[in-house]
Amino acid sequence: MASRQAYAPTPHSYVPNTTISATINLDEEVKLAETRAERDLQDSLAEIFSIIVTLDELERAFLKDAIPESDYTEICERSLKQYKSILADETVAKAFVGLEEFKAEWDVSYNVPACATTCPRAHDVQLEVPRATERLKVGMPSTAVTASTGTAPQPAVATDSKSGQLILKATEDFITFLDALRLGLLAKDQLHPLLTDIIQSANKVTDRDFENRGKIIQWLITLNQMKATEELSEHQARELELDINSAYSAAFASHSYTEALVDYQPSPVRLHTCMQCGSGSIHGNAFAIGRPRDLHYIPSEAMSGQFTSSAAPLEGRNFFVFPLLCPPVDDILKCSKVSRSNHPLQTVVRAVRSVASLEEANRGLFKGANEEDHVLVTDQTIFHPQGGGQPSDVGVIRAASGASFDVSAVRMNSVTEGEVLHLGRFADGSSQFKPGETVTQTIDSEKRILYSRYHTAGHVLGGAVRHLLEKEVANFDELKASHFPESAACEFQGLIEGKWKDSIQARVDAYINKDMPVEIDFWNEDDFRANGLERLIPDRKAMGMADDEKFRVVKILGCEVYPCGGTHVDSTHRCGKTNVKKISRSKGISRVSYTLP
Repeated sequence: MASRQAYAPTPHSYVPNTTISATINLDEEVKLAETRAERDLQDSLAEIFSIIVTLDELERAFLKDAIPESDYTEICERSLKQYKSILADETVAKAFVGLEEFKAEWDVSYNVPACATTCPRAHDVQLEVPRATERLKVGMPSTAVTASTGTAPQPAVATDSKSGQLILKATEDFITFLDALRLGLLAKDQLHPLLTDIIQSANKVTDRDFENRGKIIQWLITLNQMKATEELSEHQARELELDINSAYSAAFASHSYTEALVDYQPSPVRLHTCMQCGSGSIHGNAFAIGRPRDLHYIPSEAMSGQFTSSAAPLEGRNFFVFPLLCPPVDDILKCSKVSRSNHPLQTVVRAVRSVASLEEANRGLFKGANEEDHVLVTDQTIFHPQGGGQPSDVGVIRAASGASFDVSAVRMNSVTEGEVLHLGRFADGSSQFKPGETVTQTIDSEKRILYSRYHTAGHVLGGAVRHLLEKEVANFDELKASHFPESAACEFQGLIEGKWKDSIQARVDAYINKDMPVEIDFWNEDDFRANGLERLIPDRKAMGMADDEKFRVVKILGCEVYPCGGTHVDSTHRCGKTNVKKISRSKGISRVSYTLP
């Protein structure tokens, strides 16, 4: 049986020619779509074609002032959203390939009508669609890319409350983007929305063509041409960070902007004694605000686009507060003297001991220590001890005398309950601390954030595997996990075959991309039962906990709940791309390893 044929409308590329019209069929025979999927694909590609043509005409009309700015912006934004929405379908994206390839395949151009009074051969001329091409590459309306002189505040007059709010918002957007780069979030779908926010907020602040504005637009084009999960290279990430930092400084270098921000005082933030550890340190205010989380604190009297971790007295000073993109949430352990802050903390030395003088049980905690190493005990600490599969913090402890102690490992005391041991070595030529001496603790914040990302990602992986395979694998159960970057993995009872690797990766990706909130809570046994999680109730007696003490849990909303004393990021998206590395099996136990960028 012959394949079905039908007549289709005249193709867009056909140019009528009256001199040979008698020998040319004005219609072209094409095959009908055999399935609904084929028809939907062709409809989607046709929609893309119409959007490109519409955008080119829209840009032309806007340049000629033939359409109001508000109408242009609305139509352009709607068209760009439709364009992105259609290409979100993998089948359409695969057929589309890329903008230039699509234009070549579909011959996206205009046929200029013939006009004897102007150009008798005009029908032989074809115009490309450069305006639409540029708009689709940028991914934003022209009105968003270029500041509107009618709405952006001028430096000389930027002294009212509204201008201060705009500057504050723009500053926060810059900080958030830089945080993302430092966390290794390099995929298009992670960076593109944040870079768009920067451009839009900066344009509301100033219409000056500050340094590197053009480079920001070029980076937006670069990201827009990437696939959703495609990532920038390490070299590109460094270049981008440099350009954003330069643009940040240039955009807000004017003293007038500083005055406007200082003049804007929405609820001045004043630091006070921390309800957790009794100190007046910078992290205390996070508890006063509400939900515990780490923040950027920028002194209002010296706002100049720079972060601060000032060692100057903090009590009574006013600060503008910007949430970190990836703050570790509250990591209070059973020991009430472990602070959740990653900001410097002043505390008092209680003891300085050589490793050799430690009890045998405690010496076993530091197997790699030698005779030059010492152990410090302080009244409070911001160093998170190793435990729960998470590495300990590292950093430095300094005294006003100049003495310095490099912390290489932290453990909970095996003999004295609630005491934290800091293993390390005094710097060459440094004197030792004395009991009662005031010191300042500073942790390696980058490692803290890295460990927090790994810990949350491990719980996401555990939840994903449970949801996917709990009913597929015989005798399934979650066992222990390691969140050390070099050996991160989750172990499960039951044999998980290698065929599940792609499915596990897809489920993990879905949970990460959903940006599920991560929260810390404290539960008793009744709370576990009320949530149908009896299997997770810890052994109170084994943990040495009083009957009225509650268990610390981490809740990944929409995924899982785990009893946990570790540090975490505050949403799954902030873990970054979590790659399922491999699945290994031995003696009825399956180990699923993972890595982060």
